[in-house]
Amino acid sequence: MTNGERSATPTSVEDAYDALTLEASEALVRYYVWLLQRISGSIRGRTVEVGAGIGTMSAWIAPLCSELVLVEPAANLCRRLEERFADTPNVSTYAGSLEQGLTDNPDQFTPGFDTVVAFNVLEHIEDDVGTLRTAGTLLRPQAHLVLFVPSLPFLYGTMDAQVDHLRRYTKTTLSEAVRSAGLNLERIEYFDFLGMVPWFLAGRVLRRSASGGDGLRRYDRFAVPISRSFDRLIGPPLGKNLIAVAGPPTQ
Repeated sequence: MTNGERSATPTSVEDAYDALTLEASEALVRYYVWLLQRISGSIRGRTVEVGAGIGTMSAWIAPLCSELVLVEPAANLCRRLEERFADTPNVSTYAGSLEQGLTDNPDQFTPGFDTVVAFNVLEHIEDDVGTLRTAGTLLRPQAHLVLFVPSLPFLYGTMDAQVDHLRRYTKTTLSEAVRSAGLNLERIEYFDFLGMVPWFLAGRVLRRSASGGDGLRRYDRFAVPISRSFDRLIGPPLGKNLIAVAGPPTQ
């Protein structure tokens, strides 16, 4: 039932960030396999991941990339990334925001990336359009920006507040943000239709905090296969999350 478990600071390095929810989310193996199947065709070559956290999704996408630069503003999480990927030669880390990286370490962020990805990050950033615009400057022709965000404002509840969500997106608001940043939206689609039900009940009705590892493992084992099959059958018309893929600004 994961949905945006970490926060990202767009302008400064955080000294520390509580990683407990991130660690619990590592239990969502089926969920990440499902997500990867939906986005893997858009990830390749030189890649930047914005707000990499403890590297949960990084580990899944690293085999798809010739080079993967992990950008993480929380100093304690960046240290964990360095330890986790110390023996992965195609992965490097940067402690700071994407904007800082372009200013302070331009060699690492030389324009010409094939992919920029952000998983459960954009909803934490006040100036989401500004961050998207910055990401667009890194993209070479035919490159992709891949976004995964929480969707549907009516789902916003205690679990969103606990993990510092500033917003949940609709197809319209995410499309407007992408286009306002000068990027070319290629596709946008909902993800995890049935996942809306437990998120709404837990966060809006029961007003619970985010699930721990045991709850996420149960969700991954029992709910994800059903929701995955349901999404395949119906589209889906709505979902707990949105996937968006965009191309670079038109030259």
